Amino acid sequence: MNKRILEALPLRQFFQEQLDYLGNLLSDHQARKSQIENRNKEITNAVETLVEGTDGRLRAIGNYKKQLRDCTRELLDYIDELVASMPAALTITKDSFIHEPLVNMLFINCETMRTLFCYNPEVRHFFSDPDNKDMDYLYALLFLNHKEKNILGAEINNEIVLRDVQQTHISFDGHQLLAVCATEEEARQAMRETLFTSVVKCLRGHITQLRHALSEDEKIQALNHPDRNINNPEVYIKMLVEQLSLPRELIKLQDNLLKINSMGIKLPLDSNLSADVLKFYEVEIGDHLRVATIVRYPRCELPPKASITRQP
Repeated sequence: MNKRILEALPLRQFFQEQLDYLGNLLSDHQARKSQIENRNKEITNAVETLVEGTDGRLRAIGNYKKQLRDCTRELLDYIDELVASMPAALTITKDSFIHEPLVNMLFINCETMRTLFCYNPEVRHFFSDPDNKDMDYLYALLFLNHKEKNILGAEINNEIVLRDVQQTHISFDGHQLLAVCATEEEARQAMRETLFTSVVKCLRGHITQLRHALSEDEKIQALNHPDRNINNPEVYIKMLVEQLSLPRELIKLQDNLLKINSMGIKLPLDSNLSADVLKFYEVEIGDHLRVATIVRYPRCELPPKASITRQP
């Protein structure tokens, strides 16, 4: 009897392995199916966001969803690619301001950094929400402006102090904190949505400019030739599809590598002078260029509510 059991054991193991394999296949299939369904839903919602954000009259076209679906998917795919290439969240603390050169450069001083977070109602609400009582960190999107200004300053060359030397000073301002959330993945999703919405606004602005730029003669001709009238939804949607089909022209992610000394002066990357090499990313949409990063902020940095009831 024991001999038969021992002989049957490999067969049982074989059948169990096959069952496990089939179970994994089924699980993978269900996961892929769910992923495809979620992506299709996301594209459908994006099409509606696009129409609502540009011209709601496009819904008068019977197949507007079909016409816009592929080009909207291409834009979403490209934005996914850009956001995936962004670095891990940058931790913002008093300590990182001292020891992390990029954090030190993005903020003028610790007080500016503290004010941005401590007086932000979304930050306060997040940490005071009972559902987040176990969260030690929050994540958010940080957008700001990168500025370069030519100045005259001093420079040491071969132990000789040179004055009135042409220099470039680097600074950052216009800090904007958005989409406070609990995880980095949520922050990346918020970045995707923010960039998509920004592209939609840009498209609307561009086509609005084209409409306003028409001369009186061109407006009369447009009325006489509906197939060339930008106010005709059929013409408008074709223009929209053409622009959306070139996502790399609509949105760009620039990675900047700069060597900056403690005074905020930009140096050549091959300079031997003491300086930090910083890398940051700027998003370009239309004529707008903004530094974009995902940040992480700890609960322990937030002072008691009583100490910040009045903003300076």
